[in-house]
Amino acid sequence: LPDLTRIHQGIQTLIFTGRAEAYGDSIRTLVRRFADRWGAGSAVVLLDNAEDAHWSRNERDRLLMTRAWLAYEAGDLAGARKDARSVGSGVGEQASGARVALARWRLAEAEQVDDLASLRSILFPAVTSEEVQSILNAIRRVELLTEYGHEGEPEALIGAAEISRDVLIAGRLSAALFEAYADVAPDAPWSGKALLAARDLTTDLEQRDWLDERLDALSGDAYVRYARKGHFGPELGELESRLQGTLDRLIERVDEELAARRQLAGVPKK
Repeated sequence: LPDLTRIHQGIQTLIFTGRAEAYGDSIRTLVRRFADRWGAGSAVVLLDNAEDAHWSRNERDRLLMTRAWLAYEAGDLAGARKDARSVGSGVGEQASGARVALARWRLAEAEQVDDLASLRSILFPAVTSEEVQSILNAIRRVELLTEYGHEGEPEALIGAAEISRDVLIAGRLSAALFEAYADVAPDAPWSGKALLAARDLTTDLEQRDWLDERLDALSGDAYVRYARKGHFGPELGELESRLQGTLDRLIERVDEELAARRQLAGVPKK
């Protein structure tokens, strides 16, 4: 029944009943089903007082992270971050997951490479987590590739953009890096590829119109022809192969430089 008051009372009774902890998974699933039907914003209130639940710390943290994600989905970033920070202040897998969530939310808003530096203080306390290590390594790669890109090797910006998109899931930052490549190498054979990728990641309508104008000026570009007319010629395959070879070499250099930096800092190899 769509009776929020009764559902709220029921959930509140359960979280203040110690024996109900054994049914934590079912209770969280119930809240999620409510959110699917009536929206995350309405579901958040079902977990009022979750921080004071008469459950173990681990199970309370699960409730708090459920509430954090519901708040995030409802657009309440402050509420989401507050709960995630509370969970992240602990130790163990739950705390690591909370710190990853905080980092992911920041990454979704990042628009420039300088925004990545602030993530280290969030992630370092959970550095034993494989996912945290993956994010930190991706951040280092993006930062160094961006340096290469602005120092005479523009294709490194494509590498940074692809890592931002595929590993960091930072769409805005990725779009900015793809467009930056097209700006510094407008006549390069991969300019069209970069602009198309930026357009796919851009939700701002005015920015998409601007990118469309730039793409219109590249009607002869192999990537633009393929995107708009489905024409896949041998030229496109050759370009992709050349670009991948360049990116592979750049990534190898980046990893060698990062390994050298770790050695100088006395950080043991993983």
